[in-house]
Amino acid sequence: MTRWLLVFALGALLALPCAPLAPALAEDAPGSGAQAGGDDALAGPHALDDGITAARQALRDGDADKARETFLALLEAHKGEDYAKARREEIEELILHLACGAKHERPRVKDLLSGKVLSWDADSGRIRIVYTPETSKDLDRHEGLIHIPPRVSGPFTLELHGNAYPTDAAKRPVIAFGGDQHPETGRTQTWRVTFGAPEPKGRSFKVTTRFDFDDGGKVAELVSKSGSLRKPEKPYKLVLKGQKTKLTAYVGSRTAAYVKKDEDRWGWLSFDAPGWTEMKLTATIEPGWIENRLDEVFRETLGEFCKTYDAGKHVPGWLSEPLSREESKPDRKPTDLVADLSSKHYDLFLEVDNAIRMEEWELAEAGIPKLRSQGLSEAICQWLYAKLYHTQNRLEDALAPLAKLTELEPNFLEAVLMRGSLLRELGRFDEALTTFQKATGVYAQVPSAYAQAAQAMLYAGRPEDAAKLTRAAARNGVWSPTLLSLRDALQKVVHGPVWTKRYEHRSQNYHVISNIDRVLCREASKILEEAFEAYRKKIGFVPRDRTRLFKVYLFKSQEGFLAYMGRLSEFMGKPNDQAAGVYTPLLKQLLIWNLPRRADMYETIRHEGFHQYLDRLMPNPPVWFNEGMAVYHENARNEGGQLTFGHIHPGYVRLLQSRGLKPIKKFLTAGPGLFYEDGHRSYGQGWLLVHMLQHTTPAYRQRFETLMEGLKEGSAFATVKKVFPDSMLPQLEKDLEAYLEKLASG
Repeated sequence: MTRWLLVFALGALLALPCAPLAPALAEDAPGSGAQAGGDDALAGPHALDDGITAARQALRDGDADKARETFLALLEAHKGEDYAKARREEIEELILHLACGAKHERPRVKDLLSGKVLSWDADSGRIRIVYTPETSKDLDRHEGLIHIPPRVSGPFTLELHGNAYPTDAAKRPVIAFGGDQHPETGRTQTWRVTFGAPEPKGRSFKVTTRFDFDDGGKVAELVSKSGSLRKPEKPYKLVLKGQKTKLTAYVGSRTAAYVKKDEDRWGWLSFDAPGWTEMKLTATIEPGWIENRLDEVFRETLGEFCKTYDAGKHVPGWLSEPLSREESKPDRKPTDLVADLSSKHYDLFLEVDNAIRMEEWELAEAGIPKLRSQGLSEAICQWLYAKLYHTQNRLEDALAPLAKLTELEPNFLEAVLMRGSLLRELGRFDEALTTFQKATGVYAQVPSAYAQAAQAMLYAGRPEDAAKLTRAAARNGVWSPTLLSLRDALQKVVHGPVWTKRYEHRSQNYHVISNIDRVLCREASKILEEAFEAYRKKIGFVPRDRTRLFKVYLFKSQEGFLAYMGRLSEFMGKPNDQAAGVYTPLLKQLLIWNLPRRADMYETIRHEGFHQYLDRLMPNPPVWFNEGMAVYHENARNEGGQLTFGHIHPGYVRLLQSRGLKPIKKFLTAGPGLFYEDGHRSYGQGWLLVHMLQHTTPAYRQRFETLMEGLKEGSAFATVKKVFPDSMLPQLEKDLEAYLEKLASG
């Protein structure tokens, strides 16, 4: 989710459609400079894009007042144009922030932190800062160490000063560095340097400096060296210096010990030194820590500013005018079968419709013939059959009642749109597009026709077709909040988050982009490539496509991550505030935020990365299989150079023991609504079932193989019913409960 840079903030406008579409998706106005090659630099939608980009840059540079004047003049040159009016919400937000930025002075970083900031470079992330015990509010204490919040992403020097070197052997100064998960082994690694207690040696004192290395809980001593120290009661300086491939510890100005480290491996710093008086840090850090502080100030400032802001005095009125319309387009009004029902028949219809929504399949299927016998039209009955089969994931079965319904009620638009969606879910993308184009051609003034069509094409991974559909709506003067959100989604597909600083890494199958650092992009791509290769061998072959690399975005902060998804909530639900990452099939993007523990971040990358892989392999797998397989693969380990899966999740075992298992019959056919209603438990049961199928008897292993092959080729509902017929469900449920007990007992 994209982050804006206001004069004093990065991230508040992330949910907005901030980036222009690529030229292939842009809407050129007839006769504009962009289309006709005119000399007028202010003409055309591309020039508007350039102006918006320039205004954002001026905001970042702290020149909001001048940027506002320039941008308003630019808008005047585009007055009345559809391509400008279609971006009304985005432009209104930009004007608001320009006005706020012009009125309020940009805060200084040194005023945001409790330590004394000697220097800060936002572009490079280089900081020099000094803390004392009295000014250490920014620092956290955890497990006996004082933690420095920002992650170090480049060379650093940490200095600890004190009035008197500690003489108590139980209170030895310590500096730790690391906490990252190694991209190949998956183990969390930390270096720890301990400065020993002074021991008399002639007229001076000896201090032993030791480097330990914690590799996933296995601690080994790397080096231990002795050096001299002046009298302990004298002031001291202890230093840890991190370079590209080396960590060096100093006592005073003398080198005490050093160790090698992997190139470009960074992490977090923490320390403990009884009686310390000053800590100096010079380092390249991930700027997200600073930006989060700026975000807090931004929210407060903008909130106050909005209390007195009058948009009418700043935003041109023509932006709210309707878009132009092509008069040659027909305008047929669709039939509304449900609205035409009598009160009695509507109540009967609602009983079955509610049963479908609640996934009470048997009740719904038995209810439709009863409705027919009580006088409900055949068209309504066929509509209910289509909805029932669609909700059950019986996609091919749903096409038949839709065909009958279209014969009975050719003007029932909802049936046409459902048919297009079904064809998309079946992977018949060209047929789906043809269906949608016919619908929008006939129902040219119905926003839902364009919206559902564009949404389906995005899910199909065809943004160019989705863009054509939204542009057709704009040309016909048709707009809606959903269409505006879809335009936002299109821009996200093409450009991703709007970051002023972007780091990228392209591997064989992945394009990883971040506003954190390039090292993390490389690490994430290694994890994903390793897992992808294992998935292809173990589950199913997905061909490499250099023209369509998997897109992955790694965000500095959770706020930016959540904001990027914000306007997509109507398509994928409201983002969970606790979400660590998500794969969105609408955008075909893997989105992860910079979790405090890098090990958790990498596990999330594997989990969501599995969804991204499976989206290309299977047209529409059951939700329990999709999530259960993702959990099964997320905690992979590299053992002897091979990635291994299927490791136990003790947390899910404990949860399922405590909460019990859901009835297996309903669980196997549950749709997203029922599955995510008790999500944590459902995730656990999905994992447990996948695990049992692969790790118990040859018979269950064979069923698992049959299940996977069936899901690659045909109907998910029919495949699940074939692999798990009703006659075997009692035994399956019994075996699953027994397997849970076996795992729980160790």
